[in-house]
Amino acid sequence: MNDQECEENRDVNALAIELINRAYPDLVIQCLTNDPAYYSQVSLDKEQLDKLINLFNQSPRLFNLLDADLQKQIETEIKGAPSSRYVRSWFLSGDPGDHLVSVKQYFRARPFNHLALQKFEELAEQVNKMDDYLDMVINYFSKSGSYQDAYSRFELVSRKLNHFNEGQLKTLLDVMNSNWKIYKAHGCSGMIDEIQEAAENKLGDKLDLAPYSNLS
Repeated sequence: MNDQECEENRDVNALAIELINRAYPDLVIQCLTNDPAYYSQVSLDKEQLDKLINLFNQSPRLFNLLDADLQKQIETEIKGAPSSRYVRSWFLSGDPGDHLVSVKQYFRARPFNHLALQKFEELAEQVNKMDDYLDMVINYFSKSGSYQDAYSRFELVSRKLNHFNEGQLKTLLDVMNSNWKIYKAHGCSGMIDEIQEAAENKLGDKLDLAPYSNLS
């Protein structure tokens, strides 16, 4: 709803609903089941949409009790918003694991930013799929469009290098070898040194750089 009283008390109301839902989930479900049209009168402005995402992640069944048209509208708004908002809206898929798969497909079709990647990391941790996160970090790094991009995006790689497996380390080198914004960057040799150190720690030996003509 968009009247003045609702606007002035939106934060308090949202918190109250979350608390009531935690304490009396059956009552909340009954209210929505009995009068979905009334409870489907919601604002979808940015702040309100974020609060709805929190509520529906807490109790995904509530989303399915809303009017079908509103469900479609909410999904459209979320998918059309910054990608980080879709990543954290796992209720749309019904299950965090299923949502991880959906997000991977979603990322293939559009660019994503650092914040979206952070939210993807949280989702991957939730379902114990950190290899998927590491693959997405490599994907993000591969799309470096400037020297500055290469430096800043490699910082994300560097933080997790000790968790990369052999295949992922080699994929990193492939990515670096094929993107001149990376292999011509002044800091590229330092990046390679970090990767080689991680390989030595993980595999007992450094990786062969011979196949990577722009790196050796």
